[in-house]
Amino acid sequence: MKHWNKFICIVSLATSFCCIGSLFGGVAFGASTPPIVTVLPVFKEGAVTPTRLAEDGLGNIYVTDPHAEGINVYNGVGKLVNKFVTAVEPGGIAFAKNGDLLVTQGTYVVALDPATGAEKRRFGSFLSAFYITVDRTDSTNPVRAASGKIFVSDIKDYVVQVFDNAYADVDVSAGTAHNAQDIPGNAKWYRDYRANFIGDNQNIWGVKNTTFNRPAGVAIEKNSGNLVVVDSLSGKLKFFDQAGNYLATIGSQGYDVNHQFIRFTYPQSVDFEYTATGVLDRAYILDTFQSYVMVLDATTAAPAWTWLEDISLYGHDNGDLIAPSDLLVDSVNPNNSHLFVSNGFGSLTVFGLANLQPFNVTIDNVQNTTLRVNWLNSASASITGIRIYRSTTAGALGTNVSGILPSTAVSYTDTALLQYTTYYYTVRAVYGSNTETTNISQVSAKTTGLFNLSINLNGNGSVNGSAACPSGTCVSSQNSDALITLTATASGQSVFEGWTGDCFTTAETCIVTMDSAKLVTAFFSAKLAFRVDGVYFDNLQSAYNAASDGSVIKVLAGTWPSTNSTTEYNTAWQAKSVTIEGGYDGTFTSNSGASSVVVGRTNLNSGKVVMKQFKVK
Repeated sequence: MKHWNKFICIVSLATSFCCIGSLFGGVAFGASTPPIVTVLPVFKEGAVTPTRLAEDGLGNIYVTDPHAEGINVYNGVGKLVNKFVTAVEPGGIAFAKNGDLLVTQGTYVVALDPATGAEKRRFGSFLSAFYITVDRTDSTNPVRAASGKIFVSDIKDYVVQVFDNAYADVDVSAGTAHNAQDIPGNAKWYRDYRANFIGDNQNIWGVKNTTFNRPAGVAIEKNSGNLVVVDSLSGKLKFFDQAGNYLATIGSQGYDVNHQFIRFTYPQSVDFEYTATGVLDRAYILDTFQSYVMVLDATTAAPAWTWLEDISLYGHDNGDLIAPSDLLVDSVNPNNSHLFVSNGFGSLTVFGLANLQPFNVTIDNVQNTTLRVNWLNSASASITGIRIYRSTTAGALGTNVSGILPSTAVSYTDTALLQYTTYYYTVRAVYGSNTETTNISQVSAKTTGLFNLSINLNGNGSVNGSAACPSGTCVSSQNSDALITLTATASGQSVFEGWTGDCFTTAETCIVTMDSAKLVTAFFSAKLAFRVDGVYFDNLQSAYNAASDGSVIKVLAGTWPSTNSTTEYNTAWQAKSVTIEGGYDGTFTSNSGASSVVVGRTNLNSGKVVMKQFKVK
């Protein structure tokens, strides 16, 4: 992958490419080729300043993030599945052989419960514990038994400290890299040199194979079990066995545009890629200053590793890097490896390495019984086909619905689906002799549908809005999940009373969500046109009977036959004085300019009746 190079002028203490023989690397298995790199979507959720990386046996990525106050845990497709808040800003991170999550926190290392983040214990004493690695068993070293030893770089003390799986110091004083400054007559004036130290400060004791200039990253090459120390300011990778014996050096300070020599400007971490059978294949070294990852062919014995490729650009686009701080090669599935890089602008940049798994899977063109699944394929020539799996249960692989599609296919339309049903899809690549990628990255969508909306009218009125019903019962077909607005309007001498069914309110307007078939009823009743002393009546006689001496019977504007009969038969038979006043509005507060009429007749047998804006016919 092309990159923009930052050229610098450096006077190095050691500029030669170190080519001494070593035991590191074992037997050569043939030259490696540059990885086929695919830029994948970043891991961004919850990230602020992602710093150091570790992976558990399930493919979850643990990321220390000081400004996010702890550790973010992502699954293999970038979803934030857990977060631990740490008491002190976290630094390096690794898993102990016993399963504890180990995190450097300045002057000590803390062992955490990997499920809860609870602190279990602390160990070590450092000036500045920077990076941590553990010799532990995983899928890439199925033969060699892991020692469980823990290696922690101290970037201010210029050493690597060694501990066992019980967090006790490991004595490496017999190794060639121990006590480098212990020359007869020299005073150990600046600190005590402990038995578990590897290396020393080259600025004090000179440039030696066993001295460091700000050692940053440490890693265990799992086939040999040897320790690799990334010596940042000297621009070198230095190799040791676990007993503290120096083995080899790769690289020197600087930049070689022609890649005749292995040179680093400010390397910070290293990790390794293995074949499906566990053979060491490539080494990946992060150069923070150059903002790229250098890839070396590691199939020969170190230090005879050779340059293969530089991955990434300096920039802000996806796949570019700015001041990256760590890298990790995903080793859970060797046939579908990933390279994770903690990026300086707040995310994990993800690269596929001969990546087989289709990515950027989406769903569109969703209809009642069909939808389309879309994806992008990696650049790997190993892919021979694509399979699409469908399930109605989240997390379940389900049934292969596509057969084997061509390796160039980038979409699939699924048909004969049930309406308004959620389906989960997994896209997998086929490679080799009908072998599938095993990781699951599901997407889901719900098909659309049509549901009946039934509107009943009870009384004299109508319904309008997103659906209309002028009378009786009306049935219409509506799109699933549509929001249907219904407004009830009373007709003639009636009033709206309220809704029942799937819309239960006394408000004239209601909203129905069409997530199933729905039934609503709008109720209307005749207006009570007569009011006296705050009480309503549906006929004049009842209002007169209830009125007190001096009361005013208020009548709604309009014409009012009784609801019980077509005419009013009113008899004023009591010895009281009553006023009948018409023309009122619906609130019975104003009768300006209006009048009322009753159909029928009225008799005055006793008392007094005064009529205002009121007629009997």
